[in-house]
Amino acid sequence: MLDSNHKKAAFLRQAKSEFKLDNLDISNERVEAWQPETRYTQIISRAFSDLFEFFHLTAHLGAPGCEWLAMKGVHPHDEITQLPAQCRLETVHKLKVPGVDAERHLVVLRAA
Repeated sequence: MLDSNHKKAAFLRQAKSEFKLDNLDISNERVEAWQPETRYTQIISRAFSDLFEFFHLTAHLGAPGCEWLAMKGVHPHDEITQLPAQCRLETVHKLKVPGVDAERHLVVLRAA
């Protein structure tokens, strides 16, 4: 897990400790500066940025065949039209979140 906000990262570390989540790593850095030892097969975002920025700032983290998963509210038609040429839309799943009346979508992207 990655968060540039120190307070949020501290909360995540506390939750990791209390729930004994030994297989969870937490870093307090900006995503564009982060250089992990291994690349990822999935990169997940919630309330981070638009799709173009999400892919652009995290492309260096993806392994071959990586999926980018972005949680969105209303269907992001405009954001999808702005995706860079290096990125392709795989699918958009409409989600039903119990207790939430607002629209929610999961956007799945891959490197082109």
